[in-house]
Order: sequence, then C-alpha cells, then structure tokens
Amino acid sequence: MPTLVSGINLNTSTGEDYPLISADDLTLYFASSRAGGLGGSDIYIAKRTSVVAGFSDPVPFTEVNTAAAELPSWISADGCEFWFSRVTATSSYDFYVARRPL
Repeated sequence: MPTLVSGINLNTSTGEDYPLISADDLTLYFASSRAGGLGGSDIYIAKRTSVVAGFSDPVPFTEVNTAAAELPSWISADGCEFWFSRVTATSSYDFYVARRPL
C-alpha cells in the first residue's frame, strides 16, 4: 500500500508533481508551483540524512529554474547529469540536461 512521503513543507495545497528520487534515496526532486519560485512550475530539491528520515524543507533548484515551467525527468546514478523538460512560449516541451563535473 502506498504511503505519504514525509518531510517539512513537502506536501502543500499548491500541489507537487513529477517526483524523482536520487539513486541513494537521499535527495528528492519535484515540480511545484508553490510561492518562492520563478514562475510556472519550478523544480525543488529536498534532502534527508537517511532513508528512514523525513525530507528537509524543499529549496528551489536555482541552476535550472526560469520564468517558464520546468519538470524533472531523470538523474544519473552519480548525480552529475540532471535531465528535465521546460515548457516553451508555444506550450510545447523542450528537453534539457544540466551537467556538473565529477
């Protein structure tokens, strides 16, 4: 049976979508239109210290968020590639990848 994911300010009345968990189960990425974002749906990150702990207060993923809507899609096992989509001005979706050095 499914259980609600616990954390500080994780589930809000604005709605959260597209949950994506890191390979080690310690970092959660998701889309939300909550206050504090740059516009539309932004990607947020919440972390926890162990797989049995609740997640921290989510923070915006400032390196990828824009005034358009972003939606998380995939993260590599080493955490160095993050794939997401962004809604364009014509309401279509473009794919993006953000990479960080090892």
